[in-house]
Amino acid sequence: MPHTALPIYVISLTRSPARRAAISAQLAALGLTFSFIDAIDGARPLPNAAQAYDREKRLRVYGTELSPHEIGCGLSHVKACAAIAAGPARAGVVLEDDVVLAPDLPAVLDAVAALERPFDIIRLAGKRARKCKPVQQLAGRQLVRLFGGACGTQGYVITGEAAR
Repeated sequence: MPHTALPIYVISLTRSPARRAAISAQLAALGLTFSFIDAIDGARPLPNAAQAYDREKRLRVYGTELSPHEIGCGLSHVKACAAIAAGPARAGVVLEDDVVLAPDLPAVLDAVAALERPFDIIRLAGKRARKCKPVQQLAGRQLVRLFGGACGTQGYVITGEAAR
């Protein structure tokens, strides 16, 4: 399945036209089509914020609450995953609108789409090195299995099953 068969969803606030234009230009330059997911705006009241996450667990584990913006971001990713789960493709790509795309992204997406190895989610971005085990080469990149948790959701491929 070529990368054009992997739907790409970009999470973006409707009130951020400059960010939308920037990510649109990057994706167009790579020949990739996409759809926007209108992000949940944490600057506006979040009627279901109390149900969006376990506040007590967050305080116990991290010592801080999530901000309304963090809750909105998380709910936006849930919205993107719902779009992938409802679609016909085996997997989909989720990007935040402030990512800087690598020029080899189309080749990486082709390689991910062709993977025979089962996966749930493949992170396409990382802010810092994590302990990991190399799994295989993937379009000139290294596919790894992380030891411990990942931080950040700037870009990833997720299967419809995992999204559900």
